[in-house]
Amino acid sequence: MEGMKTEMSGADDRVIATRAIDTDWNAVAPANIVKLVNTCADGLGTSKEAFFFPLLTATAAMLGQNAYIALNDLWSEPPVIWTAVLADDMCRKKSAVVRFITRSMKVAEDQIRNEHAQRVFTSPDTNITDPLTAVPQNTSEFDFTMSNLKERMTSGGRQACIIAKDLQRVYRALDAPRSSGSDAQVCQKEEEEMLKHREAFFELQTGYSPWSDVTGAVYEDARFNLSGFIQPQHANALLSNSTGSRGFLESTVAIICPKPRKVYHNQSIDASCCVLAPIF
Repeated sequence: MEGMKTEMSGADDRVIATRAIDTDWNAVAPANIVKLVNTCADGLGTSKEAFFFPLLTATAAMLGQNAYIALNDLWSEPPVIWTAVLADDMCRKKSAVVRFITRSMKVAEDQIRNEHAQRVFTSPDTNITDPLTAVPQNTSEFDFTMSNLKERMTSGGRQACIIAKDLQRVYRALDAPRSSGSDAQVCQKEEEEMLKHREAFFELQTGYSPWSDVTGAVYEDARFNLSGFIQPQHANALLSNSTGSRGFLESTVAIICPKPRKVYHNQSIDASCCVLAPIF
């Protein structure tokens, strides 16, 4: 117990130290993107970090399951970005950020699908074996369970995205008990199944195919982008050894610790001019 308290205290210190660091926006994004992020964040009453990093994940999802980012001639990475934003004092603003980004994703997805269908219609001789491979799919929000995730992966697009108001619910679903029985053998099997689900889940973070779920089914070019907000105490528990898997959160998720920001109603601006389609 004493050891656990020490680890939790260490995680607290890391959060405090991280929040003391100012974001160098000149090194993060071009000036026009930073300007858009600043306007949207002001309009939503939140910090730039709390808006930008979920947007970054959403943008990765909109690239589709066949895209790769070429870092150089030899090194390319799939656009899979998992981010978690600490948000202890912005409960209502979380919903506004998630709603704004997910709605923008849906609009962009429909627009890309329509434009792609028009190109196929006007150029019937184009060598396209799968008319939807270039269209991002399943980018809308859904209630996370491994079965729901598998359904998304098998529905044609082989991709999914979550921008979650409460990211802890996603991790909690991986640990959810399968029954209320007290039989030792049943409990052991449930524990083994839970670990298999968790392992399969975190394999998706790499973005490399093929991905195999716990049933042994294999999916090529599976892409799952994940972002959301998490309370500091939950992040501390996940960063500590209390989950039985040291550092499993920090090894897969970029944890963002923005400085708390108070924005009052008379200070907010109209964010209706914020259009994310050019980014997507």
